[in-house]
Amino acid sequence: MKRIELVTFNAELLQKLQQAGVKIGDWQHVAMYQDYERMVKEGHKKTYIMLFLAEKYHLSPRTIHTILQHLCQECSPPASV
Repeated sequence: MKRIELVTFNAELLQKLQQAGVKIGDWQHVAMYQDYERMVKEGHKKTYIMLFLAEKYHLSPRTIHTILQHLCQECSPPASV
């Protein structure tokens, strides 16, 4: 299957995701976000969580913070047509 076929088939979904502010690579961080939510519910301090996730996912704590901040944002309202 060619990329254009994938894009054409999923054009409406991709458009809605873009309007909502979702980045194409956000799917890569779902497991990390789930780890974050679990650790918050367990009562861990956010500083500890950032350091733990940074080590686990081989990223800096600042990068972890930026990714989580992006994923926690409310979706943008759809553009008026």
